[in-house]
Amino acid sequence: MFNLLRYFSLTSAVVVVIATVGVITLYRHIAVDDIVGSAETENAGLAQSFADQIWPAFAPHFESVDGTDLDALRTSFETTALQLSLESLTRGLPVLKVRIYTAAGHLAFSSTIEEIGRAAPQLDQAVSTAMSGTVSSALLRRDDYIMPSGALQDRYLVETHLPILGEDNTVQGIFELHTDVTDLMVRIRETISGMVIVILLASCSLYGALFLIVRRADGIMKEQYQDLLGSRESIQARNDELQREITERIRVEKELISATHAAEAANKAKSEFLANMSHELRTPLNAVIGFSETMLQEIFGPIRNRKYVDYIRDIGDAGRHLLAIINDILDLSKVEAGEDELDENDIEVGENISSCLMLVRSWAEKAEVSLLTEMPEERTEIRADRRKFRQMLLNLVSNAIKFTPAGGTVKIRAWRDTAGGCVIQVSDNGIGMAPGDIPKALAAFGQVDSGLARQFEGTGLGLPLAKHFADLHGATLDIESELGTGTTVTVRFGAFIEAANEGKGGEDRGPAQDSDETAAARRVG
Repeated sequence: MFNLLRYFSLTSAVVVVIATVGVITLYRHIAVDDIVGSAETENAGLAQSFADQIWPAFAPHFESVDGTDLDALRTSFETTALQLSLESLTRGLPVLKVRIYTAAGHLAFSSTIEEIGRAAPQLDQAVSTAMSGTVSSALLRRDDYIMPSGALQDRYLVETHLPILGEDNTVQGIFELHTDVTDLMVRIRETISGMVIVILLASCSLYGALFLIVRRADGIMKEQYQDLLGSRESIQARNDELQREITERIRVEKELISATHAAEAANKAKSEFLANMSHELRTPLNAVIGFSETMLQEIFGPIRNRKYVDYIRDIGDAGRHLLAIINDILDLSKVEAGEDELDENDIEVGENISSCLMLVRSWAEKAEVSLLTEMPEERTEIRADRRKFRQMLLNLVSNAIKFTPAGGTVKIRAWRDTAGGCVIQVSDNGIGMAPGDIPKALAAFGQVDSGLARQFEGTGLGLPLAKHFADLHGATLDIESELGTGTTVTVRFGAFIEAANEGKGGEDRGPAQDSDETAAARRVG
């Protein structure tokens, strides 16, 4: 699976070969261009010396060579003299051969006498290039190079063709020079050999270092792969375990959903049962209460034994108490069934508080509890359901009276707050409760005194229903209580309507009065 070393070796070999060939090729190309350029420069200078010193003396001879017998041309005095002059001019230089062409393209002179008289079409294309006035040079290699003194083996030479220009810049002839650069090419080959050795040594050193690194990396990868293979089974086992856990959680979730639906159905059935039972119980209770009142009034004749009068009164009180409990249960069943709706109207706060207090005043007197009120002087209206507002207030006041011992005080206050809302507060100095028991008191059927021999009667629905009615109106109900000190329940309604009281100021006078800035604010239902 892991072929890192093989890939590295092959890639390294290819890179080394390509890099070596590229470097050698580039170096050889630059070196050869330098040799050719240097030889061309030297040959150009030599041709210029020939054109200045020798050409003027032999120009008439070159103009008359066309049509001359070849043997006569090769053995003429001018040819011999020209050969001696060129030998003198090129002495000490690596010039192997000199050729001179006429303007017509005939080879008028050559260091090799046998070549004299050769026509231009038989020669290299470079002659034609020079005829157009352009200097041309090329590097050539000859296995056998014919010289007047004999043949030379394996030679490198630069062949340069230089046009000889007249005074009118016309080409009067071509000067061809063969310069021997074999020694330079030998040095280039030696340099290339040395470069190849250096590059190979450097590449081998680098390859050795990288090979060790790659081998170590390959070993690490193999170890990691083996570790991965070894942990595959444990991972698969863990995946199976997770799958089982997910399946189990899905099953439990489905069971919980089913249980929730069942609980909701049972709760709905319970609420419907309570509602039906409440309706069924109210009919006989109303009869019991009505008949007890009729008997107390002795409409059909006096009751001879006055002890029965007390019994009948107790029967009426017990019936009314039981009817109140049934009404609370009916209200709660409506709340839980979601059937409780508001019938909102503009109601005056002070009037409704006074009406509620009239209903509980006799009970307060019987319990020897004082009722105190602080109402706003100006007419204050809120948008609310009159029946639920009064029931909420009755529940709060009744609760306060029930848990306040004889000689205690229950205070009902109402005022406008600085935000333009209406605040109603019921406070007492009764037994109170611990702050931790407040959530229990707000729960349905919650009883802080929950023992079998508890002192105070009731269903525990007063505060929960009051809280629900406040929530329905968008109001807030807060409870502050301390054990042995008393309880304060505060209900805050939103913006309200305040009918303008003509001739009255609007100064803020604490809980009982507020500023004129909120005098015409209407509560948003």
